[in-house]
Amino acid sequence: AVLLVLGIGLFNLGADLAMTPMGTHVGSGLSRQKKLGLLLSVCFVLGMLITIAEPDLQVLATQVSAVMNGTVLIYAVGAGVGAFLLVAILRIVFKKTLGNILMLFYMLLFALALMLVVNGHAPLLPLSFDSGGVTTGPITVPFIMALGVGISSVLGDRRSKENSFGLVALCSVGPILAVLVLAVVASGAWIFLGKSGAENPRVVIEVDGEIFADYDMDEVKGIIPISTENGGENRVWVQEDLVFMDSANCPDQTCVKQGVIKDGTVPIVCLPHKVIVRIEGGASQVDTATQ
Repeated sequence: AVLLVLGIGLFNLGADLAMTPMGTHVGSGLSRQKKLGLLLSVCFVLGMLITIAEPDLQVLATQVSAVMNGTVLIYAVGAGVGAFLLVAILRIVFKKTLGNILMLFYMLLFALALMLVVNGHAPLLPLSFDSGGVTTGPITVPFIMALGVGISSVLGDRRSKENSFGLVALCSVGPILAVLVLAVVASGAWIFLGKSGAENPRVVIEVDGEIFADYDMDEVKGIIPISTENGGENRVWVQEDLVFMDSANCPDQTCVKQGVIKDGTVPIVCLPHKVIVRIEGGASQVDTATQ
C-alpha cells in the first residue's frame, strides 16, 4: 500500500510537471499564430493522443473487453475528447456562454440515452457514462486546463480560469456521446442489415474465454447449468426466442439482474465467474461495434 501511494504520488507529480507547462506553451504558441485551422487541428490530435495514453481508459477498456472491443472503445473515447476540445476552443475564440453549450449537448446526450433505453439497450449506459470519467485522469486534466489558460491568455479573455474549467466540462461530454453514438450505430446496423440473415439464432456460452456451449435456439429449451473452476454455479434459461440468467452464486448478482436478452446487442456477463452468454445469428447477426 505504501509503494502504491508513493508510485501514484510520483506519477501525478511527473504528469503535473510535464503536462501543465506543455499545455500552456502549446495553447499560447498556437494562439499567437492567428491561424484557427492550425490551432484546431493540433489541439484535436493532441487531445486524442493524450486521451489514448490515459491509464484510466486503458483499465476501462480491459475491464469491458468481454462486452466491447477495447481498441474501438479507446479510439472512440479519444475522438470524443478531441472533438469536444475543438468545441471548447471555439467557445473561447468566439466568447460564447458555457452554460448554453453544456445545456445543448447534455440534452442531446440524454436524448441518445433515452433512445437506447427505449430500444432495450440500457445495459450500455453505464459504460457510456463511465467513459466520461477519462477526462478526470492524471494526464488529461493538467493538459486540458493548461491548454485553456494558454489560449485564453493570448486571446485577451480575462476569464482564463473559467475557460480552462470549461474545457474540462465540455471534454467530459465527448466520450459519453461517442460511446452512445457507437451503441446507436451498432443497433441500427443490426436492425437494417441483419434482416437478410436466414441463419437460425444460436445461444453461445463462454467460460473463461473458451466456448462452453453452442446451441441452436430452436433445438434447446430450459436450463443450461454451468460450473466453473473457481466454484461458480450459473443456470442459463433458454426459452423460445429469449435467454436469461436464472440463477448464479456470484456475490453481485449483476448477471441475474440484467434480465432477458432477445438478440446479440448486449450479452449477459458474469464477471466473477468469467461467464458470457450471447445470442448469435438470426435477425441480429451484424455487430459493428461490440464483437
